[in-house]
Amino acid sequence: GIGSAHKVACTMYHVLALECFAARCHPCVAHARFAAVFEDDAVFVPGTSPGTAAGFPALAAAAAAAAFDAHGVNKLHLAVQKVKAEGRNGSPNACTRLLETTSFAGGARLLRCPKFSDSHAYVIEHSQAVRVVTAYRLLLERDGRASGECVNPWYGDGCATDPGVLAAYFKQCDQLKGRRRSNGSCRGALLASAGDTWSLRHEKKQKYRVGLASTGTNVNVYPAIVRLRAAVSNETFLAEARRAGHALAGRGARSQ
Repeated sequence: GIGSAHKVACTMYHVLALECFAARCHPCVAHARFAAVFEDDAVFVPGTSPGTAAGFPALAAAAAAAAFDAHGVNKLHLAVQKVKAEGRNGSPNACTRLLETTSFAGGARLLRCPKFSDSHAYVIEHSQAVRVVTAYRLLLERDGRASGECVNPWYGDGCATDPGVLAAYFKQCDQLKGRRRSNGSCRGALLASAGDTWSLRHEKKQKYRVGLASTGTNVNVYPAIVRLRAAVSNETFLAEARRAGHALAGRGARSQ
């Protein structure tokens, strides 16, 4: 479900990455126009992904610049799944709407697809990262009651909904009674290989989730979470935490 541990944790890492880029938190992004965000299961597949692994960063940068400058794109998806063809459900290879008539290195193509979900790697323009962070913080400050005061930065033509937690979160921008959903500020495209709709593969077979291979079921088992749950159910731990909380509260009252 949307509230499972790995989805919540993954979402927060997306937010941290976008906050870093928006604030230009590191010399590497101090003057960058765009930056890439990757999840740990986005992989380069030799022979299918365009070009070479060593040359892929330069390829992604060239494709992003072309998409942003010529087509108004502000988010270029690299690792996607569940793409649907325009006007009908189709196979992952059914999206063929080219943005550029010429291909890039390794036969890479720029595509515009109307609807897809998963996006485990993307290149985002700085101004769009700022919009995401601004709307995120506004909704936090207003406890989600900011309808009509923010434009959904996660929704728009050609943009994925993934991570789904953010897609659900930013819908609060549109929850004003009698107000139609905004068009959103995201303008997306895909960087595709010569024969598929992705340039990096979303590799579920790597079994990144601990315990998945051993149980044979799609469950989330994390040793750290297991230890945390055991700790918070321990009465001694809870008693110590309550005492620590009371001590901090008393110290705060005295300092005032």
